[in-house]
Formats: sequence, C-alpha cells, structure tokens
Amino acid sequence: MSMRISKKQVLSDEINDTPDNIEGPPQGWLQKAFFYCTLSPSDLQLVISEHIESIDWDSRAESIARPLGMFATFVFYMLRLVQDSVVKPAYYKNSADKDAFDLSKSETLQGMSSLSRYSNSKIQVEKRRNIMFNTIDSTITCVLVCMVLMNMRIAYQFLFNQYRSYSLFNFDPEVDSPNLTKRSLTDLSKSYLKDMGKKGLWSMIKYFILMKVNKEMMDRELNDKYFYTLNKWSPTKFTTQLFIHFNPVNVCFLWLTNVSFASFLLVMVIWTAFRFVIQDRYEVRLTDESIITAALVDQMNKKMIQNRTNKHYQNVLVDATNKRTPFVRFEPAITHNPIFQTHSLNGDLIRERFNRKIHQFEDVSDDTITKNTIPNSRSSP
Repeated sequence: MSMRISKKQVLSDEINDTPDNIEGPPQGWLQKAFFYCTLSPSDLQLVISEHIESIDWDSRAESIARPLGMFATFVFYMLRLVQDSVVKPAYYKNSADKDAFDLSKSETLQGMSSLSRYSNSKIQVEKRRNIMFNTIDSTITCVLVCMVLMNMRIAYQFLFNQYRSYSLFNFDPEVDSPNLTKRSLTDLSKSYLKDMGKKGLWSMIKYFILMKVNKEMMDRELNDKYFYTLNKWSPTKFTTQLFIHFNPVNVCFLWLTNVSFASFLLVMVIWTAFRFVIQDRYEVRLTDESIITAALVDQMNKKMIQNRTNKHYQNVLVDATNKRTPFVRFEPAITHNPIFQTHSLNGDLIRERFNRKIHQFEDVSDDTITKNTIPNSRSSP
C-alpha cells in the first residue's frame, strides 16, 4: 500500500541512500584510461571479468555470433584455398625443376667461366623461392591449427560444457536419463561417477578401484533418504550460432580435402543443413513444447485450481446493537482481491485494491462501491 500525506499527495518510494561525497567512476576516456592504469592486475582482471559477464550475449547472437562464425569459416576456406591452389603447386613445381635434367649441374659445364655466373644466380633464386614458400606454408598451417583448436573449443562448449542443474525432491522418475543422478540426502559430500570427470586422475583411479564398495554403500544409504539431480543440456544462443556457422563438419571437410572454388558450395550446403536442423527444427520444437506446457498449466489453473481456491467473498455489515434503527449493508463481491483501507497523514480515508496485472495498488472510487442498505422495517415507537 502507498504511503500518502493526503488523499492526492503520495510520498515518493525512491530514497537516495547514496552519500553526496561519494564520487562516481570517471566519465572521460582519458580519466578512464588513467583509472584503469592505476588498478592492480587482480582488480583489472576482476573489472574485465565483471564487464564480460554482465553482457547479455544471447541478445547479440544474431548480430555478433553469426557473422563471427561465418567470417571464421570463410577465413579458414581462403587459407586452405591459397595453400592448395597457390603455395603447394608452386612448391611442387620448384621441387620438380630441381629434380629434372639440368645442364648447369654438369661438372664439365661448371668448369666454364661463362656458365658459372648463370648457375650461381639460379641456385640463389631457387633457395629464396623455397624459403618463401616454406615460410608461407608454415604460417598458414599454424593459423589453421589455431583455428582448429578454437573450433574444438566451441564444439566442446556447445556439446559438453553448458548444463543447468536441477534438484528433484520427493520424486521418483519413471524414465531413466543419462543426466539423472541419484544422490544421498544425508551425505552431500559423497562422490559419484558423473562427477569424476571434473576431478584429478588419482581421484578417478581410486573411485574406479573402489566402485563396488561405493555401490554397496550407496544401496544401503539410499533406501530412504535420497534425491535426484538433473543436469539439463542448455547451450546458450550465442554458442549455438557459433557452432552452426563454424561447425566441425566444415572444418574437417576443408582440412582433409583438396579445396577449390567449388568447395564453397558444399560449405554453404552444410551451413544450411546445420541451421535447418538445429535452429529451424530443434529450437522451434523446444519453443512449441514450452507453449504447450504453458497452455496446459494455464488451463489447469483456470479450470481446477482457481475454482477451488478463488472463492467469492462478500462483506456484510450488520448492526447488532440494541438500537432501534438496525441496518444491513452489503459490500461488493470480491475474489481474493480485498479492498484495503488506510489513512493518510492528514487523516483522509483511502481505499485501495491491488491490481495483479500491473502489480501496483490503485485507488477504488466511491462510485464503484455498492451501498445496499436495508433500513429497519419496523416502525419506531
């Protein structure tokens, strides 16, 4: 309910608890740069981490993740195209020229002074060309390896590292799931097989050696007090867009095959297939299931729960005194939405009702209040 001075004057709910002597962060870019330079490395890392975590990456999935994934795939394709169409043919041609019959390699001709200058200059040109091609090929290979590792990281994040954990109490599932784990309610520190992947090698070996003993202990302990944890696979939209447009299938195809201009058509086909299966079918299916679930819950709420809980009430004022002028007054019928009566600081009577749609209290006008008064039918003496 609102706090008022009078019937029309409302006190503000916003109270400024911030002291005036506390200065905010610097506003200018030069002041910000100086401020960040004076921070310690740990504080700077904390500021950067908080800034990254505060960004809503899912809202930027279409604007950032999708173009970024397509750009990474295009760069990978161009590097492989240059490597297969330019670098390797020139390198093989240079190697073939070295293995071919060459008169400059003849010892008899090398003894002639007129041919020595030609042979030396040709050998130097071939060496420089070999060094250049080797450098270009090694650089492209290093960049490709880095991009493959980045693609493996994105695939791991999408497939294995994004889960939401739910604890299920007083529930026995009828369908088993690989993401469902039965845990002891009395000993929360107990280790389980599905948690071993997050621990060290020695912990995994010790668990597998004593797995039979642990299983027997679990059977005895989980007879009465237990609960379930469900790790639901829930990748973010940002990671999903990266995985679709920079997927491992395209990377493996471009890495293992001889890339040409026609290879980009197959890259487009793989893009379309991934987008159709994951985004246009699987994600839309999840959205449709959420709509059906919400409709069923809303239907059950309206037809069953509200009919039993939201009963109509009506306040009746009855004069039970010994006076000769008794009366009965009926208030409007309400459904779990009572009218609150308060007084302002000036003593004015305020009648309010809570509006569940806007989650605020609103005034009740006197015109909407029915005052059905039944006067005394008996004649006064």
